[in-house]
Amino acid sequence: MINFLFPNNFYCKYHAPNAEKLIDVLNKYTEKDIDNFINEQCTVDRIPLKREDYNDLLAPSIDLFSKEIGSNFSYVIHNPWLNFYNKGQYQDAHDHSNHDIACVFFVNTGENFSNLYFQDRYSNSLTPLLKPLMNYSHIYTPPNIEAGDILFFPAHMLHGVSQQRSDVVRKTLGVNINFTPQTYDSINYKNGRMILTRS
Repeated sequence: MINFLFPNNFYCKYHAPNAEKLIDVLNKYTEKDIDNFINEQCTVDRIPLKREDYNDLLAPSIDLFSKEIGSNFSYVIHNPWLNFYNKGQYQDAHDHSNHDIACVFFVNTGENFSNLYFQDRYSNSLTPLLKPLMNYSHIYTPPNIEAGDILFFPAHMLHGVSQQRSDVVRKTLGVNINFTPQTYDSINYKNGRMILTRS
């Protein structure tokens, strides 16, 4: 029996309880609102949003994630952004390592739409001979994504988006989440390191 260690790479997928409301709100934005505020090696267009407008809209989905991991945590969301993928656009693999959890909401889906994928940053730790024996792939694409679905995953995980091949604009909402000290019963420091404890 194989025992896999260290559950630090995972994702949770739900259909957002208020998916229709989120979709209606996000579909009010058009390409006239685009402001490419992030300078990265990618071609996607973005619209910056205000977190105050999305705290309540994202709360039902974050509550599902909280129950899934068995923790009623305190958190703050950072300013979200809306991604527009026109035909030919993509997003290289990257992470959001300054945050705890990353979140993606899918506004629409369709034929020839690009796919979100995860990439194993430690793929070179297996030898070329061991990889085929383990049926190993360094890329994983979550299956059966539908409009209204929302994904949560640790923000350190490498993820990207394949090239959009549809003439329809693909739209996703991105947001980063950080846990706050109220999540923990006590915070102490030892040898310069933060020690977090929960009852």
